[in-house]
Amino acid sequence: MRLRTWTQKAGRFALGMGFLALAFVGCSGQDPECERDDRGALEFILPEGESLDFTGTLKSIDELISDPPVVRYAFTVEGGSDITFNTNAIGYLLPLEVGTEYAVSLSQGEVLSNLLNSYAMVFTDEAGVAVLAVADWRPQYSLFTEGYPVDGLTVAIVEPDCVPRVENTREYRDITNRQLSFALDGATTLLYHGDQGRLGDWTVDVLRAHKVVAKANIFVQDQYSFVISRTSP
Repeated sequence: MRLRTWTQKAGRFALGMGFLALAFVGCSGQDPECERDDRGALEFILPEGESLDFTGTLKSIDELISDPPVVRYAFTVEGGSDITFNTNAIGYLLPLEVGTEYAVSLSQGEVLSNLLNSYAMVFTDEAGVAVLAVADWRPQYSLFTEGYPVDGLTVAIVEPDCVPRVENTREYRDITNRQLSFALDGATTLLYHGDQGRLGDWTVDVLRAHKVVAKANIFVQDQYSFVISRTSP
């Protein structure tokens, strides 16, 4: 197994590569964002169990060339031992600072029809929540039902005038892109997946925002995944 090691701050350059916003309407007559593929939902993989809470200093971020490929985050905890967890490799690195101490909380919510697990990752430094990553079916559905740990943050799904970008596959009748609307302390931003926006002192990356209609049991569900990170203390 080969790996590539990142020893400096994991930037946000990976998100959106290949998702350049073109200033024209797509060939279907709708906005090109309606036809954009999602990056995928950001999920974590633990050696065992479905949740993990600890405090440690981020030691390294490694992209493992494995099957399937993953990104490994290694933390050194009190006493000198390491705790690691992986995320799926979707071309996105969590915007964490190597050498910074974080309180880390990873948790899973409900699994829906084997189509999407729900995941939450919260990283807190001495100034408060630094990074929040969420994958769920609808905002505050199976995770953070009482509100997000970023005080005042609200998220809503918006239905733009998009036709399905995927139709009649083996698993799905169709997949249609959505937008996510974010509001915090008077600031707002509206994003498709593949977009990055500012929300006051925060940066928002949307990795997935779409509605799926599955063939099995004519299952209909929204799916979304986003990361919000503090860009100033």
